[in-house]
Amino acid sequence: MAFKILVTGNPNYGLAEAFGKIETADFASRATGYDLSKKDDQIRLAELSLGYDVFVNNSALNDFNQTRLLYRVWEMWKENNHAGRIISIGSTIDWSRRGRAWMYSVEKKALMDASLELGTLGTWGETQIRMTYLSLGSLNTPKVAAKHPERKLMDVGQAAGYISWVINSPPEININILHLDPMQ
Repeated sequence: MAFKILVTGNPNYGLAEAFGKIETADFASRATGYDLSKKDDQIRLAELSLGYDVFVNNSALNDFNQTRLLYRVWEMWKENNHAGRIISIGSTIDWSRRGRAWMYSVEKKALMDASLELGTLGTWGETQIRMTYLSLGSLNTPKVAAKHPERKLMDVGQAAGYISWVINSPPEININILHLDPMQ
């Protein structure tokens, strides 16, 4: 079955670009006229998402905006009795406890908790929204490779393949969370 897919993120970079090479999708980012750190653009995107079967919440947004965007899309879908799948792309930093004052890890933990909490409502039949939280380790992008030259990085094409696998999973199951890290 062909799904209509909307992805946040620059279609010319990183995971969004890799995903666009294996699945037909539309993209929302600054490159396509959306500043997803702004409430008005989040609401505009949530309204747009009603025309899609799958929403991939991929953009790494500061100040909890990725979680806010998740809630805006989920609420829009719930209010409109929209059936579909929402996949939020997190980070394996969501599982770590390193004793650092780093907001990125706190933001990803919030995204994971929100995704799992909202997903429970779909699993138990209160909505027709299937939710997946995809927790990925460091991806092999130029930015990450420059920042962490000592790390083994996950191929972005392989990570995009996992998103596609979740989208095309059997309709009678939900993949609540998938946690993937490259071996060091």
